[in-house]
Amino acid sequence: MTENDVKIKEYLTLRDEVVDALKVQNSWSTFTISAVITLLGIAIGLENKVLELFLLPYVVIFTVSLKVNNFKRNVTVKVGYMITRLESADGFLWESCLNRYRALEKIRRTRVQKLIVFLETQEFTILSLVCMVFFLAVLHSQKMYETRYLIEFLVCIPVLAVIILTSTDYWNINYEEVNGSLRMWEELVRDVEAGKQDEIKNTREKEECHGEKTL
Repeated sequence: MTENDVKIKEYLTLRDEVVDALKVQNSWSTFTISAVITLLGIAIGLENKVLELFLLPYVVIFTVSLKVNNFKRNVTVKVGYMITRLESADGFLWESCLNRYRALEKIRRTRVQKLIVFLETQEFTILSLVCMVFFLAVLHSQKMYETRYLIEFLVCIPVLAVIILTSTDYWNINYEEVNGSLRMWEELVRDVEAGKQDEIKNTREKEECHGEKTL
C-alpha cells in the first residue's frame, strides 16, 4: 500500500466519521424536540398545574446541547485535519471548497436567509424560551408567587445562557471555527516538523561524536 493509498483511506474514514456525527446531531435534535413537546403536553394537561414540570425540559435541553456541542467541536477538528494534512490540489478538495463556499454564502445571505439559518440552528434556544414563557404564564395566571418559584426561575437563567452559547451557529458549518481549527493544525504540524528536525540533528551529532571517539 502506497503513502497515497494510506491518505485516501484515512480521508474516507474521517469523512465517514464526519457524516455519522452530523446524523447523530440530527437524531439528538429530533429526540429533544419530541421529549420537550411531550413534557410540555403533560404539564399543560394537568388540572392542578405543577410549575416544576414546565422547567423539567431544561434538564433534557441542557444535557443534549452540551453533547451536541461536543460532536460539533469534534467534527471541526477532523475537518481541519483533513484540509491541512490530506487534501491537495491533485486530490480531494471537498472540505476545502465547502469551507470557502460557506464563507461566501454567509456574506451573501439576505435578511430572510439569516433568519432561516437562525431558526435552523437555534432549536434548543427556542425550546428553552417556550418552556420559560409557559412557566411565567402559568405562574402569573395561577398567582403562584412563592420564593421557591423565584429561585427556580433564577437558576434557569444561567442554564439558558449556556444553552444559547453552545447553540450559537453550528460549529461544523461555521467557516470561522473551521479556520481556527486549520490554524491550530498548521501550528501543530510546524511543531512536529521542527521536532523531527531537532531529532535528526541530535542523531547526527551523536553519530559524529561516536565516530570521533572511534578514531
